[in-house]
Amino acid sequence: MAELTIPAGPDDLTPEWLTRALGKTGAIAHSNIVDCRPERLGQEQGFVGQIYRFTLEYNVPDNSLPRTLVAKFSSPDRGLRLLTFELNQTEVRFYQEIAPQVQLHTPHLYYGAADPDTKKTVLLLEDITGATGGDNVAGCSTEEARLAIRQIGEFHAY
Repeated sequence: MAELTIPAGPDDLTPEWLTRALGKTGAIAHSNIVDCRPERLGQEQGFVGQIYRFTLEYNVPDNSLPRTLVAKFSSPDRGLRLLTFELNQTEVRFYQEIAPQVQLHTPHLYYGAADPDTKKTVLLLEDITGATGGDNVAGCSTEEARLAIRQIGEFHAY
């Protein structure tokens, strides 16, 4: 199978591209994605890239297939992509190489790629519904801080 071109953003993420990407990693085998609807996440949160949740529809119904996933794209701004490429590439490699080996719960990687020529990156991750993100302004409770420190300590010990 030919290498996939990394999409620049949500408009480039077509049902055909998603079917090829998820098929390449074995996330889907006997279905095709026939529709994908984006919803922007993290607006006004200071992210340097683009984060979207995609709702997926398949030609063959199968409850074992992901109904939603989170797509992380590098910045549409070339200058910002140049500045953040190494960080984004490291995140792709983390999900590909380290996350499967550690006990720290991370979203499942469906597909990830980084192109050093275009400086584009993409991650297709499990949508962990029900989870809440941190609030940089409000902070967290003492118990949440303890939990985070325990998890980070176990991760670094590994």
